[in-house]
Amino acid sequence: MCSRALERRDGLIRWFERNRRDLPWRVPSKRRNELRDPYRSWVAEVMLQQTQVAAVVEKFEAWMKALPTLRSLAEATDAEVERLWRGLGYYARARNLRKGAVRILERHGGEFPRDRAELERVPGVGPYSAGAILSLAFGMREAIVDGNVFRICARTEGWDCAAGDAAFVARAWEIAREFCDCARPNLANEALMELGALVCTPKAPRCGRCPLRAACVSARDGRAQERPRPRAKAPEKAVVRTWLLVRSKGRILLRLPGRDPDGLLKDHFQIPSLPGILSPAEVSREWPGAKVERRGSLRHSITNHRISGAVYSVELAGTRRAPEGCRWVVEEEAEGMLNHALARKVLRAVVAEDAHAAL
Repeated sequence: MCSRALERRDGLIRWFERNRRDLPWRVPSKRRNELRDPYRSWVAEVMLQQTQVAAVVEKFEAWMKALPTLRSLAEATDAEVERLWRGLGYYARARNLRKGAVRILERHGGEFPRDRAELERVPGVGPYSAGAILSLAFGMREAIVDGNVFRICARTEGWDCAAGDAAFVARAWEIAREFCDCARPNLANEALMELGALVCTPKAPRCGRCPLRAACVSARDGRAQERPRPRAKAPEKAVVRTWLLVRSKGRILLRLPGRDPDGLLKDHFQIPSLPGILSPAEVSREWPGAKVERRGSLRHSITNHRISGAVYSVELAGTRRAPEGCRWVVEEEAEGMLNHALARKVLRAVVAEDAHAAL
């Protein structure tokens, strides 16, 4: 961001104070001169990574109702934090929050470290969230660079680069550090992020409403929409599998986390699956003596993976030991353990067919 933009920093902060959204993790407008609570700020910033604000608000409020303090998070189970996180994706973020809370309690007496290097050693805290905690909760002159701030830098400076380009990300951090070097670094940082969310948006930026437009290269040359370029998309990969919902005496077989053959959902319980689309005879060979029924097809997408395949119900007459890497769970508890949408799709495909057959 050029020096002329820095001269307009105070104007950007005034814009923010007039246009800021009241969000549950922020200090209310009537107390806007106060700093944020570090725990609430940390949870919110982790939730907001790769997630829209509208999707986070309800999840954040439910989380804070269930786990209102750092200690309550540290004492929670992975299953509890995953349940509260459901729908936000990237569940390792939730588990790392709990691990981070344990570390802060054990090594720092429940107080967030105010040294950036030490704070970044806490699980669940990276360069972005460290800057957010130190700046927004403690008023320190620490920078924050998220997608919004990077986009503002690219446009004001006129960078013809792709989003996430490492060299330009480094330059964005330099600019952000200079921008927050002021009396109110928390407001400078929040103002930048809010500008990116409300005005300097990825599509159809509202340059006419921008308090930085006089200092913005892209506002002058009319190329704001072009900057930064989207990241190059990874090539699509096809994944074809057969899912087997194996049941015995009110229990369902689940594959344990870390056993995903495709490496896509290694952190989740899953419905066991096999490569390719199997015939009923092939499934029967896998589970001799079981009642095998095909229950339809399934399609799902995860990042650049296009997943498709067949779903089978496998009903065992007696009790069998769970295969290696799997475990039996009570059927009523299974859905609560399946945090990923793909696994829940498989389960519901069989349950729906059961309900239909019972009519």
